[in-house]
Amino acid sequence: MRSILAGGLTFAAILATGPAFAATVTTSTGFLPTYVGPQNGDLEISSASATINGADLVLSATADAPIGTTPGAVYVWGINTVGASAPAPFASEGFGGVLFNNAITVNPAAHAAGVTVSGDTITDIVAISSLKNVVLNPQQFGISLWPVAGSGFSAFSEFVPGNGTFAVGGVPEPATWGLMILGFGGLGVTLRSRRRMVASAAA
Repeated sequence: MRSILAGGLTFAAILATGPAFAATVTTSTGFLPTYVGPQNGDLEISSASATINGADLVLSATADAPIGTTPGAVYVWGINTVGASAPAPFASEGFGGVLFNNAITVNPAAHAAGVTVSGDTITDIVAISSLKNVVLNPQQFGISLWPVAGSGFSAFSEFVPGNGTFAVGGVPEPATWGLMILGFGGLGVTLRSRRRMVASAAA
Protein backbone atom coordinates (compact mmCIF):
# COMPACT_ATOMS: atom_id res chain seq x y z
CA MET A 1 0.00 0.00 0.00
CA ARG A 2 2.84 2.39 0.82
CA SER A 3 4.42 1.86 -2.59
CA ILE A 4 1.10 2.59 -4.30
CA LEU A 5 0.62 5.73 -2.21
CA ALA A 6 4.15 6.89 -2.95
CA GLY A 7 3.67 6.19 -6.63
CA GLY A 8 0.44 8.16 -6.69
CA LEU A 9 2.01 11.12 -4.92
CA THR A 10 4.95 11.04 -7.31
CA PHE A 11 2.48 11.05 -10.19
CA ALA A 12 0.74 14.08 -8.71
CA ALA A 13 4.04 15.87 -8.18
CA ILE A 14 5.16 15.22 -11.75
CA LEU A 15 1.90 16.54 -13.15
CA ALA A 16 2.13 19.63 -10.98
CA THR A 17 5.57 20.65 -12.21
CA GLY A 18 5.92 24.10 -13.76
CA PRO A 19 5.95 27.58 -12.26
CA ALA A 20 5.50 27.04 -8.53
CA PHE A 21 4.03 30.44 -7.79
CA ALA A 22 2.08 32.87 -9.92
CA ALA A 23 -0.36 35.69 -9.35
CA THR A 24 -2.51 37.81 -11.63
CA VAL A 25 -4.35 41.02 -10.69
CA THR A 26 -6.97 42.95 -12.59
CA THR A 27 -7.42 45.86 -10.18
CA SER A 28 -5.94 49.32 -10.61
CA THR A 29 -6.53 52.94 -9.76
CA GLY A 30 -7.62 53.75 -13.31
CA PHE A 31 -6.23 56.96 -14.75
CA LEU A 32 -5.00 59.07 -11.87
CA PRO A 33 -6.52 62.55 -11.47
CA THR A 34 -2.94 63.90 -11.38
CA TYR A 35 -2.09 62.33 -14.74
CA VAL A 36 -1.67 64.87 -17.56
CA GLY A 37 -0.56 62.62 -20.43
CA PRO A 38 -2.56 61.02 -23.25
CA GLN A 39 -5.24 58.64 -22.00
CA ASN A 40 -4.44 55.92 -24.52
CA GLY A 41 -5.33 52.29 -24.00
CA ASP A 42 -1.73 51.13 -23.75
CA LEU A 43 -1.42 53.19 -20.56
CA GLU A 44 -4.44 51.53 -18.95
CA ILE A 45 -3.60 48.05 -17.67
CA SER A 46 -6.28 45.37 -17.72
CA SER A 47 -4.16 42.72 -15.95
CA ALA A 48 -0.69 42.26 -14.53
CA SER A 49 0.99 39.04 -13.51
CA ALA A 50 4.13 37.82 -11.78
CA THR A 51 5.41 34.26 -12.07
CA ILE A 52 8.43 32.49 -10.64
CA ASN A 53 10.00 30.35 -13.36
CA GLY A 54 13.07 28.66 -11.95
CA ALA A 55 15.58 31.40 -11.11
CA ASP A 56 13.59 34.08 -12.95
CA LEU A 57 10.75 36.42 -12.12
CA VAL A 58 8.47 36.83 -15.13
CA LEU A 59 6.54 40.11 -15.13
CA SER A 60 3.77 40.59 -17.66
CA ALA A 61 1.18 43.29 -18.26
CA THR A 62 -1.76 43.38 -20.66
CA ALA A 63 -3.13 46.77 -21.66
CA ASP A 64 -6.35 47.93 -23.29
CA ALA A 65 -4.54 48.71 -26.57
CA PRO A 66 -1.39 47.52 -28.38
CA ILE A 67 1.82 48.29 -26.51
CA GLY A 68 3.63 51.16 -28.24
CA THR A 69 0.49 53.16 -29.05
CA THR A 70 1.93 55.97 -26.92
CA PRO A 71 5.44 56.89 -28.11
CA GLY A 72 7.96 57.04 -25.28
CA ALA A 73 5.76 55.29 -22.71
CA VAL A 74 7.49 52.90 -20.30
CA TYR A 75 6.27 50.42 -17.72
CA VAL A 76 7.83 50.47 -14.26
CA TRP A 77 7.61 47.47 -11.96
CA GLY A 78 8.15 48.02 -8.25
CA ILE A 79 9.45 44.90 -6.50
CA ASN A 80 9.52 44.65 -2.72
CA THR A 81 12.10 42.06 -1.66
CA VAL A 82 12.42 43.14 2.00
CA GLY A 83 8.86 43.37 3.35
CA ALA A 84 7.31 46.06 5.53
CA SER A 85 10.60 47.97 5.85
CA ALA A 86 10.64 48.81 2.12
CA PRO A 87 10.46 52.50 1.18
CA ALA A 88 7.16 54.11 0.19
CA PRO A 89 8.40 56.72 -2.32
CA PHE A 90 4.90 57.86 -3.29
CA ALA A 91 3.50 58.34 0.20
CA SER A 92 3.45 62.12 -0.27
CA GLU A 93 1.19 61.58 -3.30
CA GLY A 94 -1.24 59.47 -1.28
CA PHE A 95 0.19 56.06 -2.17
CA GLY A 96 1.84 54.99 1.06
CA GLY A 97 0.97 51.35 0.40
CA VAL A 98 3.15 51.08 -2.68
CA LEU A 99 6.29 49.67 -1.07
CA PHE A 100 9.32 48.68 -3.13
CA ASN A 101 13.09 48.65 -3.01
CA ASN A 102 13.70 47.56 -6.60
CA ALA A 103 12.36 49.37 -9.67
CA ILE A 104 12.52 47.76 -13.11
CA THR A 105 11.80 50.09 -16.05
CA VAL A 106 10.64 48.28 -19.17
CA ASN A 107 10.88 50.26 -22.40
CA PRO A 108 9.03 48.51 -25.23
CA ALA A 109 11.05 50.45 -27.82
CA ALA A 110 14.46 49.48 -26.43
CA HIS A 111 14.41 45.81 -27.50
CA ALA A 112 16.22 44.83 -24.30
CA ALA A 113 17.09 41.22 -23.58
CA GLY A 114 14.26 39.42 -21.81
CA VAL A 115 11.61 41.90 -22.93
CA THR A 116 8.96 40.80 -25.42
CA VAL A 117 5.98 42.66 -26.83
CA SER A 118 3.05 40.82 -28.33
CA GLY A 119 0.13 43.02 -29.28
CA ASP A 120 -1.30 44.46 -26.07
CA THR A 121 1.03 42.47 -23.77
CA ILE A 122 4.55 43.27 -22.60
CA THR A 123 6.66 40.76 -20.67
CA ASP A 124 9.98 41.11 -18.90
CA ILE A 125 12.08 38.24 -17.55
CA VAL A 126 14.14 39.34 -14.55
CA ALA A 127 16.80 37.17 -12.91
CA ILE A 128 15.99 36.99 -9.20
CA SER A 129 19.75 37.13 -8.53
CA SER A 130 19.84 40.60 -10.12
CA LEU A 131 17.50 42.06 -7.50
CA LYS A 132 19.02 43.88 -4.53
CA ASN A 133 18.49 43.25 -0.82
CA VAL A 134 16.54 40.03 -1.22
CA VAL A 135 15.25 39.09 2.24
CA LEU A 136 11.88 37.54 1.41
CA ASN A 137 11.33 34.28 -0.38
CA PRO A 138 10.51 35.12 -4.03
CA GLN A 139 6.89 33.97 -3.65
CA GLN A 140 6.51 36.66 -0.98
CA PHE A 141 7.78 39.51 -3.15
CA GLY A 142 5.41 42.46 -3.33
CA ILE A 143 4.74 43.59 -6.91
CA SER A 144 3.30 46.81 -8.29
CA LEU A 145 3.20 48.40 -11.73
CA TRP A 146 2.77 51.90 -13.07
CA PRO A 147 2.83 53.01 -16.72
CA VAL A 148 4.63 56.30 -17.31
CA ALA A 149 4.34 58.74 -20.22
CA GLY A 150 6.57 61.75 -19.58
CA SER A 151 8.42 62.89 -16.49
CA GLY A 152 7.41 63.53 -12.89
CA PHE A 153 4.51 62.06 -10.94
CA SER A 154 1.99 63.71 -13.29
CA ALA A 155 3.25 61.30 -15.96
CA PHE A 156 2.14 58.24 -13.95
CA SER A 157 -1.06 57.05 -15.59
CA GLU A 158 -2.17 54.56 -12.90
CA PHE A 159 -1.06 52.10 -10.23
CA VAL A 160 -1.67 48.37 -10.43
CA PRO A 161 -3.08 46.91 -8.24
CA GLY A 162 -3.78 50.28 -6.58
CA ASN A 163 -2.43 51.67 -3.33
CA GLY A 164 -0.54 48.50 -2.50
CA THR A 165 1.18 45.47 -3.97
CA PHE A 166 0.28 41.90 -4.83
CA ALA A 167 2.32 38.88 -3.73
CA VAL A 168 3.78 36.55 -6.35
CA GLY A 169 2.49 33.57 -4.38
CA GLY A 170 -0.81 35.20 -3.52
CA VAL A 171 -2.85 33.26 -6.07
CA PRO A 172 -1.86 29.76 -7.20
CA GLU A 173 -1.49 29.45 -10.97
CA PRO A 174 -4.73 27.93 -12.33
CA ALA A 175 -2.86 25.44 -14.52
CA THR A 176 -0.84 24.25 -11.55
CA TRP A 177 -4.00 23.73 -9.48
CA GLY A 178 -5.60 21.83 -12.36
CA LEU A 179 -2.62 19.52 -12.75
CA MET A 180 -2.43 18.89 -9.01
CA ILE A 181 -6.14 17.98 -8.92
CA LEU A 182 -5.64 15.67 -11.89
CA GLY A 183 -2.66 14.09 -10.14
CA PHE A 184 -4.57 13.44 -6.92
CA GLY A 185 -7.47 12.12 -8.99
CA GLY A 186 -5.03 9.62 -10.48
CA LEU A 187 -3.96 8.68 -6.96
CA GLY A 188 -7.59 8.03 -6.01
CA VAL A 189 -8.11 5.77 -9.04
CA THR A 190 -4.95 3.85 -8.15
CA LEU A 191 -6.07 3.33 -4.55
CA ARG A 192 -9.57 2.22 -5.59
CA SER A 193 -8.09 -0.28 -8.04
CA ARG A 194 -5.84 -1.62 -5.29
CA ARG A 195 -8.84 -2.07 -2.94
CA ARG A 196 -10.71 -4.01 -5.64
CA MET A 197 -7.69 -6.27 -6.16
CA VAL A 198 -7.45 -6.95 -2.42
CA ALA A 199 -11.19 -7.63 -2.17
CA SER A 200 -11.06 -10.06 -5.12
CA ALA A 201 -8.10 -11.91 -3.66
CA ALA A 202 -9.88 -12.26 -0.32
CA ALA A 203 -13.07 -13.66 -1.90
